Amino acid sequence: MATKYPFVHVVWNDANSPGAALAYEPEDAPHAPVVVETWGFALKHDEAGVTVANELFEDGRYRGLTFIPAPMLVELTRMTLHVRKPKRIKVVEVSAPVSSVERLQAPIPQNTADRCQL
Repeated sequence: MATKYPFVHVVWNDANSPGAALAYEPEDAPHAPVVVETWGFALKHDEAGVTVANELFEDGRYRGLTFIPAPMLVELTRMTLHVRKPKRIKVVEVSAPVSSVERLQAPIPQNTADRCQL
């Protein structure tokens, strides 16, 4: 499926929010951003930031949007996608041993005594 939007790899600093249920001493509190990597289609990239979508539908719509403000961007790299040709698979026919085929064609026993003799 073709798209006019470039596929990108974005490294960016996200806010660090370790969770409301955790308690910290002031000197132990996290005080740095979390470095995140996002891959997807750059739908818009301007002075405000970049909007990346990670899913493309058949009808041309996108889903899984992430807006990354420009001050949080660390690195944005345009990627080139190549469609690989599927590998050829060699199909080998294997015949089953005669005894297995005969057993599959044997009639199904009707009572418990017959089942035990199999």
